[in-house]
Amino acid sequence: TYGTNRASLVYIADGPTSVTVRNNDISPTAVQSPGTNSLRIAVVGAASVLVDNNWLHNATHSPTGPRGAGLGVTAGNSGTTINVTNNDMYDNGSHGMFTWYATTIFGTLTVTGNDIYNNLEVGVLVGSGVVGDVQIHNNNILNNGMEGVRNERGLPFVDATNNWWGEASGPKDTVGNNEVPPCSSNPADDINYDGL
Repeated sequence: TYGTNRASLVYIADGPTSVTVRNNDISPTAVQSPGTNSLRIAVVGAASVLVDNNWLHNATHSPTGPRGAGLGVTAGNSGTTINVTNNDMYDNGSHGMFTWYATTIFGTLTVTGNDIYNNLEVGVLVGSGVVGDVQIHNNNILNNGMEGVRNERGLPFVDATNNWWGEASGPKDTVGNNEVPPCSSNPADDINYDGL
């Protein structure tokens, strides 16, 4: 499904029980205004979604509107499973990937085998309204302007084990201190980085 709903080039709404977005090079800068996300997935009913082997890049930031991420995810059903695998998310005006700030409900969001780099702000941002299990493993998450992964929802933890953070000592906070262990002095940053 193609659409411009919510400033996105691809918009998947309720209806299909299984959706695959694969082998696309999506860069909105040539066809959309600032603040466009390269790909936004919105799932209302229970469904299985696979985002695989895409290049999601150069989404531009709008100072007064949407943030310009490579991939944005929203969902409204605890039966939804979202797998994000083998994508390149880079050079975006805000985040490589984010889950929506408003209530986003899914069973599991699994992010594996992706290269998430050179984004202006955060590599993967888990918004404050997220309800569901978030698993982030076996990715290359590096050279993002702020954190590699940010958890704004607090508990439960985001499991971000077994990723490459750009250096052997593991992920660093915004001032360059290693976050392992402990992850952070701020409880809102609860991310499990053990087992790098």
